[in-house]
Amino acid sequence: MAENKAAKPVEGQSVEIKDYEFRLLDADEIEVRVGQGGNQKSPDWCSLLLYKDARCDMRRLDEKFGIYGWKRKHELIGQNLFCTVSVYKEGIGWIDKQDVGTPSNTEAVKGQASDSFKRACSCLGIGRELYTAPKKIFINLNRNTEYSQSGKLKTIFHVGYVGYTNRCIAKLIIQDENNIVRWYCGMTEQEVLEWMNEQKEVYGYSEPAPKSEEEKDENLNEQKQYAYPQLQQAQIWEDVDRVWNGFPDLQKSEEFKRKCALRKMELAQSKKDLKAVYDAYPEYQKNAEFLAKLTQFKSRLV
Repeated sequence: MAENKAAKPVEGQSVEIKDYEFRLLDADEIEVRVGQGGNQKSPDWCSLLLYKDARCDMRRLDEKFGIYGWKRKHELIGQNLFCTVSVYKEGIGWIDKQDVGTPSNTEAVKGQASDSFKRACSCLGIGRELYTAPKKIFINLNRNTEYSQSGKLKTIFHVGYVGYTNRCIAKLIIQDENNIVRWYCGMTEQEVLEWMNEQKEVYGYSEPAPKSEEEKDENLNEQKQYAYPQLQQAQIWEDVDRVWNGFPDLQKSEEFKRKCALRKMELAQSKKDLKAVYDAYPEYQKNAEFLAKLTQFKSRLV
């Protein structure tokens, strides 16, 4: 798919890459597979997972260090297969990164070798941005058209677009094999339509029909199902900001804004932090729930 890369610019890719960093993954370098659902037990939905394959890792190592500038070795430690990936840096020498793999369901040894290699490459930094991808990507399925006669899901998904902020995934579009947009985040509906119009001449698919008000409300409710769990998983303020920036459609929601503010309170490490949260949300400075939580968290801090 290399010939399509010019038509699929990666937002955030133009930021200067530091010497120790790898280029961010392009959209067509990110693989998509079904996680849960998409079967006879749950035919109306499926979850999707993003990953990179071993070929992507090898291409990146060749690209950055040359074919003679890196090497790999596998060793069995106990019952686990480890992989060590070594890269050569002029003036420093060989730098090693090691990780252990897990066996696949089909070819245990080969799967473990491939998995340990990919994990070791992640330790070097290849594709580490995938860890910032949304944790819950749910797709609604049509049980009448998206399954084969044997009951197997036949729809294939891929990443149509990815955008980055500070080397974190901030925008994402998932399409099916017909290039229909099935899921997106970090973008408004209008931005998705504009992106599709830009791609239409290259890929030949038409833009979706505008959503009704009822569909827009349903879409906001779906986004809340993705955003709120991510908010609860936030460990630092930057995580909260990433969730906030990742769901621009929800930024008009007072509930979403209030949840972000309260989560920042929960993560505050000092009274100074709480004061910063208070100052950042002047619209809530007379809100009873906001002030009660502020007092509650302040009492826990020295």
